[in-house]
Amino acid sequence: MIEPIDDLGLTVLSRILWHAFLSSRVDKLPREEFLKHQRERLQQAIAHGYSKTKFWRNWLDRSGVRPDDIMEIEDLRRIRVCTKYDLLAQPLEDRMADDPKNCIVRSSSGTTGGPMKSYYSKSYYDYLAGYYIQGHYLRIRGILGIGPLDKLMRITHGNPSDVRTISGRTKSLGFTSRLVGPLHDYFARNVTLGDDIDEILPEIRKFKPDFIKSTPSYLRLLAHSVSSEGIEEIRPKALMTGGEVLDEPTRKYLQEVFGCKTYQGYSASEIGKIGFECETRIGLHVSDSVIVEILKDGSPTLPGESGNIVVTCLLNDAMPMIRYDLGDVGSWANSPCSCGRNTPLLESVDGRREDHLTFSPNRIISPKSLMSMLHRDMSLPPSQLVQETDDVCRLRVFAKVKSKGISNLLDEVQAFLGSQTKVELSLEPSQELRVKFRPVISYKNLRDKRWTLVN
Repeated sequence: MIEPIDDLGLTVLSRILWHAFLSSRVDKLPREEFLKHQRERLQQAIAHGYSKTKFWRNWLDRSGVRPDDIMEIEDLRRIRVCTKYDLLAQPLEDRMADDPKNCIVRSSSGTTGGPMKSYYSKSYYDYLAGYYIQGHYLRIRGILGIGPLDKLMRITHGNPSDVRTISGRTKSLGFTSRLVGPLHDYFARNVTLGDDIDEILPEIRKFKPDFIKSTPSYLRLLAHSVSSEGIEEIRPKALMTGGEVLDEPTRKYLQEVFGCKTYQGYSASEIGKIGFECETRIGLHVSDSVIVEILKDGSPTLPGESGNIVVTCLLNDAMPMIRYDLGDVGSWANSPCSCGRNTPLLESVDGRREDHLTFSPNRIISPKSLMSMLHRDMSLPPSQLVQETDDVCRLRVFAKVKSKGISNLLDEVQAFLGSQTKVELSLEPSQELRVKFRPVISYKNLRDKRWTLVN
């Protein structure tokens, strides 16, 4: 039953719709107007973090910076980059600008640096809701050819007990959930994948989603089941990936199996939405709610040059995030997108920094390039490449016997890494393969061993 909309509810709804309207206009602002829009938000965010939190006041003081010093986006470089470890080393109350009880709580998966709870102010949540409405129900759905009544399914990692109940969701999100919850549950469905895709296949077949959002690895599992079992009920109009790197062989495989286009999104629990692919699918348009920097040795990179992705969130008043190092590596596009949007364009997000293979003296290989090799032949069993030492990597293939295809893959990986690196093959029991795992790992760089299959 949908409860009556009170004055507060109308206010919240009007804010969400206003944010949706603004998001539709910001994308195509002239470049100078867009930069002015971001500068104003940046100045407000820096002043707010400095005045309202002990952590950011001390952080800026140690950087020798006052809020009035940050007038241009380039001035951000005067502030030291912050990591998850820097934040977790301090009490939560020092990092908060609001009472956590007044906030929406999100938690990162912890694949980089361990889990960390993040708190969104209700106004920021309104913005994200508006961005979501404008993005997924107007902009993205329009791009994908999905109508307002088409059904969405999200496939996430976890156990069935992890799914928030309707009553729990209503208590945490208040009016927004009471109003849109019943409609959301009819037109959208969340399913959690624990150990086997077969756990959720019946629900997916019954729901018959028009639009599926999940990680590339989960969508590969689903595609394999659809292909091998000849499932006809699962025929979405579009796929959207996130949470992991989307390599091009995986994109091609998904499109061949499902007969629809696959798009990539980029977000982080600590920040919210960061970027999305438009109809051209040549890069990720950065959200107007963040400022993204790509740095190499502390300096901005040139277009096409890989570097560390650092993000400043402009709208979350509850937990400010300034020059936050996400632990990801990416690069800027060389030219603007032909779609007409003037937001910054990421050419690529190449994966977690700690998953890059690093060889002496200064040779670095991105996981995305290796994943493209591992996933080129989807008929092969799942595999994982692990860098064990400076000059030894192990190709772990989850199969009982060595086939010609596996031998060819081993030779291809060896040729790609070169004679200075020894690539050893090991066949692994398939029961050791977790649903959630990293296809490429540098064991020498690894801080957190969860979801790695490395003992």
